[in-house]
Amino acid sequence: MNVMMAATLQHLLDVLKKRGFAVIGPRRHGDRILYSRMEHIDELPRSVSDQQGPGVYRLHPTTEPTYFGFHVAANSWKEWLYPKHETLAAYDSEWQVADFKKPQGLTSEPAAFLGVKACELDALHSLDSALLGRDEAYTRRRQRALIIGVHCQTATENCFCASRGSGPEFGQGFDLLLTERYQNDVHDFLIESGSARGASILDDLADCLSPATDADLTKRQQQLRDLAAAMQKQLPTDRLSEGLSQHSDLPNFQKMEDICIACGNCTMVCPTCFCATIVDRSPELKPQKLHRERQWDSCFNLDFSYIHGHYQRPSVAARYRQWMMHKLVYWQTQLGTNGCVGCGRCTTWCPVGIDFVAVARELAALDGKQGGIKGDESC
Repeated sequence: MNVMMAATLQHLLDVLKKRGFAVIGPRRHGDRILYSRMEHIDELPRSVSDQQGPGVYRLHPTTEPTYFGFHVAANSWKEWLYPKHETLAAYDSEWQVADFKKPQGLTSEPAAFLGVKACELDALHSLDSALLGRDEAYTRRRQRALIIGVHCQTATENCFCASRGSGPEFGQGFDLLLTERYQNDVHDFLIESGSARGASILDDLADCLSPATDADLTKRQQQLRDLAAAMQKQLPTDRLSEGLSQHSDLPNFQKMEDICIACGNCTMVCPTCFCATIVDRSPELKPQKLHRERQWDSCFNLDFSYIHGHYQRPSVAARYRQWMMHKLVYWQTQLGTNGCVGCGRCTTWCPVGIDFVAVARELAALDGKQGGIKGDESC
């Protein structure tokens, strides 16, 4: 492990760009932080923190000149690996010759993700379990992506990654890992590699690095333990799946019929949701040209469950049950990874302020309320 002064962070970006990477990192866009393409460290959201709660997202300034003092951005890294809209094939029948083109984006430059938090890396592992090796475009982008993790400095009201085992400490899967520090007017980073690619980049940064001490590592570990202990929300992985399965009857979810508005915000901001639909479009309004496109969809949309003339999940309660059971039960059974990593985005961006953890705990009877959320017994 090494120490790198914050003033040399631009050198890291320059090395990445010289190696052919498009750097994707957190940038402030109005009243939100979004992961988007960046060229210079001045584009990072310096001296900015965030407040997140049920239906609440606010940015506010801080006195410390840190670059990564926020929780997570409004969007997720999924957007760069599994785009919202993607052309899968293009058909051109001019002169009676059909030409099916390969998916777009497979020859684009590889991406370096700067600022990945621990829960977000776990979300990428979860997406891998569903898409890696199965989706050509995702697989190509994922294999070429460089992951630069950054430890969280604080937790918001909606954070519960510690109880999901997905943070705040990093597991495996990163190429480089940064820990930002600011104390006594000294601004620097602890930096370490987690792969051969990461080690190679550190070699290019050798002139900017100095050795870290055992005391640096000990202090970091204590800060991470304190951060995990500070998270008020808990959604334990043990007992949860069993509890939800026992109380999965639709009447237990009926209360959500009057609360949830089925807008789909939670699925759009979730870093692991991957539901999509396929549409055919004629971009030039010519029958000879046709694009087959994939676009994000949501299990909260009524049409998503339309099969053979019938809606399989006609009620909001049924759709909420499908989403929650998939996140917390089915995903684990089918793929063996976390469908929910505890980032809290679904609660933050719910326009009616539904607290995902509170609902899940009550439905699983983890709070001593047998039978979960009760309401109208009719379906």
